[in-house]
Amino acid sequence: MRHPVAVFHVSEYIQEELDARGWTMRDLAERLLGNVEENLLMLMLLFCVHEKGLLLGESTARQLGQAFGVSPQFFLNLDQYWQDNQ
Repeated sequence: MRHPVAVFHVSEYIQEELDARGWTMRDLAERLLGNVEENLLMLMLLFCVHEKGLLLGESTARQLGQAFGVSPQFFLNLDQYWQDNQ
């Protein structure tokens, strides 16, 4: 018997990690490469428009992977699986 796998957007994973680590969105933005304000804007867009199908780019996946200590491919796979199941 097959059991369905929960499908969730990258932003949901990020929010769970922020909560678990006690980080704010700004804390994460400061851990990403580049300008903190631009990173905040990118993160807000990622959270606000995931229902519209915003694809996660390789650069963002690389930065998120570095910030959370996981492979960028993890985020790309999560995003692709979410896209495939919408």
